Amino acid sequence: MKASVTARLTIAASPSEVFVYLSKLKYHTLWNPQLQRVWPHKTLRLGSKYTSESILLGVKVTAHNTVTAYAKDRKIELKNDTGILHYLVNYKLEPKGKKTLVICNTEVSSDRNSFRLAAPMLRLLARREIQTDLHLLRLIVEENLTA
Repeated sequence: MKASVTARLTIAASPSEVFVYLSKLKYHTLWNPQLQRVWPHKTLRLGSKYTSESILLGVKVTAHNTVTAYAKDRKIELKNDTGILHYLVNYKLEPKGKKTLVICNTEVSSDRNSFRLAAPMLRLLARREIQTDLHLLRLIVEENLTA
């Protein structure tokens, strides 16, 4: 089962301000509500690896993530192809005056029975998760909140 989703959102902050929240792992749990834990806390760069634990559809998911694309203040791509849920998430930042357009392209797939019942709704669920993440990212960035 596989789903692809694109979501866009404008944030009242510069690309560099937004990028801080995408590139510093200590902030990921602030704007990603399904994310329970992430380690080690570090600033991401191309090739960085980290581990995360999330609760998705009531299932605990451990992921070993790698930064597969990186351009400071412009884009970051995160890939997980281990465990029960595989994903590729690409965040692209486009300056729009004093604001930033965030474009998030996501591909999610799983061949596990845990998600088989959700297959017809996977795209809808992925869209909801990404939109929630982006709305929280906007709130966190615009309010300049930190962990």
